Amino acid sequence: MSVIEPGVRDDAHRALRLGSLVAFAESLFFAMLSPLLPYYERHYGLSTTQLGFLSSGYMIGIIVAAIPSASLTAWLGPRASVVIGLLIMAAATAGFGLAHAAPLLYLTRGVQGVGSALAWAGAISWVRLLSPPDERSRRVSTVLGAAYIGTAAGPILGALVLALGARTAFLLAVGVELLLIVWAATARIEPPAPEAARSQSAFLAQPRLLRPLASLILGAVLIGVVLVIQPLLAARAGAGNPVLIGGYVVFGLLAGGVAPRVGAVCDRIGGGQVAIIGLAVGAGAVLLLGTVNLLVVVALAATILCVADAFIINALAALLADVASSVEVRHEDSWALTNLGWCLGIALGSTVAGALAGNYAVIATVLGAAAAVGAAALIRDARFARS
Repeated sequence: MSVIEPGVRDDAHRALRLGSLVAFAESLFFAMLSPLLPYYERHYGLSTTQLGFLSSGYMIGIIVAAIPSASLTAWLGPRASVVIGLLIMAAATAGFGLAHAAPLLYLTRGVQGVGSALAWAGAISWVRLLSPPDERSRRVSTVLGAAYIGTAAGPILGALVLALGARTAFLLAVGVELLLIVWAATARIEPPAPEAARSQSAFLAQPRLLRPLASLILGAVLIGVVLVIQPLLAARAGAGNPVLIGGYVVFGLLAGGVAPRVGAVCDRIGGGQVAIIGLAVGAGAVLLLGTVNLLVVVALAATILCVADAFIINALAALLADVASSVEVRHEDSWALTNLGWCLGIALGSTVAGALAGNYAVIATVLGAAAAVGAAALIRDARFARS
């Protein structure tokens, strides 16, 4: 067990609270768009394809900004990164709420993603720099758990604020983001100086990072498939909107509770073994989801997949961070790879599942299972087990 000074430990706890709240709020505002999509369909005449592009714009912004955000965080420090990221998000959220044309909606949604990437980079860097090595995965997983809970609560918030109007809802979100900015700017948290590390160009060329990164992308493909196929198959099995929304909330809370525990296990034995378990369970559950059209079976598979999701993202993020640390890659850069890989995989899996969802949903589940098996195969090597 690592020992750190009491003052540093207090800073670490403050950073964890702030990072968790940033993750919760960012995920909440990301997910609240879903029930508001019919509003934009009616008022802006957007097609289904355009609505899909509007939803994915946020993730596109994250993908574009993931690597640059690491450099900015290393240069400016975690506090400035969080504050600037939240400022960008607040400005973009205000622009989204006041937009009068579809192109402005697309633009501001993408800029929201850019701000999110920068705020996350700063928050995760703050937590990692202040955490002893044997607690690092658990604390980062606690932040990710808060994001699960925010994602689960987002659609409920969106549905509740429909009575106020979509513009009012997003302007209220700006107010919350401004409060977070004040807190981040004034919080008494001083991280220690970062350790010497390789340049960003060197980390991008590290061959040892390729396999855990590829595994992370494939694991995210599975989750992307599930995000599209699961509600569709549940509806076909007889679940109405209240059941779907209630299930979404329960699953988010469950994943949020499981995440820190997964991180604690990764601190003890490393992420590789934990990830393989999650991937194997996820592969079996998604096949069950696609082959048995009974609501109780779909609900069981969805619950298993929810837990598997928490295992996969947290364990693969811990594995990638461990490998990155072994080749002296900065915390900011390893998180950038995690963010980039996860978003790419989610986007790919969701796109494939969306294309197959109509008449070939079963094929989508098979492809999701194949992605999980491939992800596990990439990291089964003993070199990825913690000694």
